[in-house]
Amino acid sequence: MNSKALELKAKGVDVFAFGVGEPDFEPPEAVREAAKRAIDAGCSKYTAVTGIPALKEAICEATERSRGWRPKNENVCVSVGAKHVLFNLALALYEPGDEVVIPKPFWVSYPEQVRLMGATPVLVDTREEDGWKLSPAELEAVMAHELTHVQNRDVMVMTIASFFASIASFIVQMGFWFGLGGNDDDDGPGFLVVILVSAVVYLVSFVLIQMLSRYREFAADRGSAIITGRPSSLSSALLKISGSMEQIPQRDLRVASGELAAFYIFPPKAKQSVANLFSTHPPLEARLEALARLEAQLQGTAR
Repeated sequence: MNSKALELKAKGVDVFAFGVGEPDFEPPEAVREAAKRAIDAGCSKYTAVTGIPALKEAICEATERSRGWRPKNENVCVSVGAKHVLFNLALALYEPGDEVVIPKPFWVSYPEQVRLMGATPVLVDTREEDGWKLSPAELEAVMAHELTHVQNRDVMVMTIASFFASIASFIVQMGFWFGLGGNDDDDGPGFLVVILVSAVVYLVSFVLIQMLSRYREFAADRGSAIITGRPSSLSSALLKISGSMEQIPQRDLRVASGELAAFYIFPPKAKQSVANLFSTHPPLEARLEALARLEAQLQGTAR
């Protein structure tokens, strides 16, 4: 993309290139002169991995001037750029099954770094009036939701719950592939009964696991509400994570009028109910309603 932009600029086309994140101005003269003096003084060898002490001290001083707090020198690590730091962070912290909150707008490689570690990126909308930053209350609510998952050992619970489904699926697959031992009497009633029972166990286990997953999400929502004391913050964050809900119709036009449902083979409500049955997360509307009830309980206005 950057090469194309440079090609168009060479032809006299006025191009605003957003492909490469670099300033449109040269480094300040003082910086260039300092770099020259450092090279002439022999500062061209390998340095400490986290940066030379003088640079780390300067970073601490600059942070104190601009942000009002001063980090410790041993907590400062100098890198070649933001993506380098974020990638190192991903290597050190992210694991399969983790969810990583990424505020929009973002650089295109940020979600891919998360996926590379087996984690799931969670994209959250931000607004100009908020300075394109996440609300501290919303971020706290999302983090409390995830911490509740950790405290409740939800990964372990779901792993144990899926054990029987995995065994049943294995029996079904082995039965179809190898005929449970390769006997010539593979079409006998015993074989068919085992396959049928295993298939039923797998289907029932799958549905129960999805129900358990939805329950764990409700439990995590409740934990977040109790920890922060602000269920409305999590509601706001869920709306942003779901993707600008205010920009899309709030009602299914097919069910806006009861008469229209007759023109569909599967009624919209029935189709939605089946989809919810196999979903790992409760419907957004149900989560918002539950959080609204928690808000009323915490404020003492519940009936």
